[in-house]
Amino acid sequence: MSNLKKKKLGIIGGLGPMATVRFYEMLTNYTNATSDQEHIDIIIFSSSSIPDRTAFITGKSDESPLPAILEIVEKLNTLDVDYIVMPCITGHYFAEQIQNASNAVMLNILDETVLHLRTMEVQSARIIATDGTITSGILQKTLENAGIQPVLPTPSESMKVMDVIYSLKSGKRPEPENLKKQLNFSGQADVSLLACTELSLISTLIAKNLPNHIDCMEVLARKAVSLCSPT
Repeated sequence: MSNLKKKKLGIIGGLGPMATVRFYEMLTNYTNATSDQEHIDIIIFSSSSIPDRTAFITGKSDESPLPAILEIVEKLNTLDVDYIVMPCITGHYFAEQIQNASNAVMLNILDETVLHLRTMEVQSARIIATDGTITSGILQKTLENAGIQPVLPTPSESMKVMDVIYSLKSGKRPEPENLKKQLNFSGQADVSLLACTELSLISTLIAKNLPNHIDCMEVLARKAVSLCSPT
């Protein structure tokens, strides 16, 4: 066991805390391990004090989350991680600055999701995300660059999605009947993207309403495991 070669994964966590917990659970579940030693090596910095990403991007706050995020990157640099991830899609608004500050390769959840969609030959994808992600256009642009049509929610649909997301952040899980109403979208798409990591907390419930969905955080977790598992 001592001869196993592993890559070390650094996680920029706390955006939000339960999404980070869910991501760690995914990493553990997706690792093909028969002992403790065969799991990947992970360093998690969970900083729940990082300012709200959506509030900053949409202009509701002038407090940028970037400085606090880069503080974590600097800490991970000192620990010689091989890859870094951030299980927060809205935070990828700052992906370029994060990668520039990191000595390690950042696994970008947007890029990894689109690569996954291309293997499925998807032509269109509904974006279920925060207002920050949609306002920034980061996911739409990534999809369009890959020849995939983004399907956006209407303003009223976005409002319902944000209600679900912030309810989850406050520790409340939606009732199944309410969730059905909140995730009732117009427009057609080949797949629906759970493009907010908080939504991964209720992916089983969501599957009952949106059976043809892709959990972006799951895609990222599987990629991280494939790169960091012992060889």
